[in-house]
Amino acid sequence: MSFDRAETVIEVSEWVDVPVKNLTAENSTLILSNTSSESSTSPTSSSEKEEGNLSGEGFENNTTTPEKETQESKPITEKKLRKRTFRVPLKVTDVTDGPGRSLSKESLAEAGVRLFDLNQKDAERKRTAELKNSLEEYIYSTKEKLDSSEDIEKVSTQEQRNSFKDKLDEAQEWLYMDGEDASAAEFQEHLDSLKTIGGEIFFRLKELSSRPVAVIYVRKYLDGLHKTLDEWEKNKPWIGQSFKDEILNEADKIKKWLDENEARQAKTPGYMVPIFTSDEVYGKVEKLQDKVFKISKMPKPKPKVEIPPKNDSVKDENQEEVTSTSSNSTDNEAAGEKIQEPSESEGQSQGSNGEQDANEEHSDEL
Repeated sequence: MSFDRAETVIEVSEWVDVPVKNLTAENSTLILSNTSSESSTSPTSSSEKEEGNLSGEGFENNTTTPEKETQESKPITEKKLRKRTFRVPLKVTDVTDGPGRSLSKESLAEAGVRLFDLNQKDAERKRTAELKNSLEEYIYSTKEKLDSSEDIEKVSTQEQRNSFKDKLDEAQEWLYMDGEDASAAEFQEHLDSLKTIGGEIFFRLKELSSRPVAVIYVRKYLDGLHKTLDEWEKNKPWIGQSFKDEILNEADKIKKWLDENEARQAKTPGYMVPIFTSDEVYGKVEKLQDKVFKISKMPKPKPKVEIPPKNDSVKDENQEEVTSTSSNSTDNEAAGEKIQEPSESEGQSQGSNGEQDANEEHSDEL
């Protein structure tokens, strides 16, 4: 239990004197009227009034007497029962007692093990009930299909159907006799054995209608490929012919595969394993569709940027200037070499002239 708040409520009952307001007002008016009438009619009061006027004492006594009487008159009260309620708030504290008390480590571990076991038993009980319902539902729905479907005769023989019905009857008898206390594993075993037999029949029944639909869809798609390629020719000329040829080759292979397998399927009885399935047909065309989609998303190539001819002429002029400067430098170097050669010959001629002069001087001396 939990409380938002707590309080003590105390009720006190007591008798209290309560004045009656209406009665006290009537009494006061009656008293005043009586006093006024008495003062007007009684001779003694008039004589006393006259004497009071002369002496002053009687007047004072007559005027103060009514006031004293009204002050001394008490209001009329009555007893009434009054109830008063007192509320005292209380302090709320948390107290845990009984099974909710904290457990020791050993008790807590033991409780955890018990709880785990209980959860396992509940899960197993739930799974057993579900499998039992599944087995029962499969038996009744399969019997109804075998009796009501006309196409079932196209994909199974009379012997196959009778054998399957016998298996269903055996499973139903076991379900209501020995299966009342059976385990989940036993229900699963019976259900799997029945689905193994019935799965082949119902698979052929499904393919009987789905396989022609798949073939029609694929042939329609293959016929529309030529229109798609023509649109590429107009709107996407950058897609090369090699890609188109690749798509057409794949389409021709699929058509050939369909023609061959349809011819073989027409010769195969319906109660035998199908030559090809609808999933195989869709799988082949999906690969081709992916290839067509990727090729159709090829972006348009960017145009090549050509260099203007002015830049080429400037470049040629720069190259000519470079070659001219280099040729000038080589010419200057050759000229320098030619200039240096005469200087050396001049030096040699000057040396020979000096020697000749020296020889002439020596001959003079001789």
